[in-house]
Amino acid sequence: MSGARKPGQALAASRITSADVRRTPVTYRRATDVALEELPNQRSGAACRDEEPELFFPLGEGRAFQPQITEAKSVCAACPLLSACESFALAHPAMTAYGIWGGTTPDERTALRRKARAARKAA
Repeated sequence: MSGARKPGQALAASRITSADVRRTPVTYRRATDVALEELPNQRSGAACRDEEPELFFPLGEGRAFQPQITEAKSVCAACPLLSACESFALAHPAMTAYGIWGGTTPDERTALRRKARAARKAA
């Protein structure tokens, strides 16, 4: 990916405006810290640890946000905590209502939860 952001490098200023910042959930930094603390003894191993949190909190899921979502998911794909993070996100829907967690978007997590509920009812 040409022009890809390096770990720890800030997002391009053209991606985020002051209006976007006002719409961004104010608890996202705290939520990610809590999530990493919930993953016992693995906090320092998370691939997202050295990334800007804004990368994982696109302002939508539409076409305009796909490059950012794809970039966040690529960080997740290389993370040794991917399945633990996804499990955490699925178990804590209120805390993970926004953003990319375990390589999934909010809509993808909702679909996974519905599928799991349907499977439990069918069993």
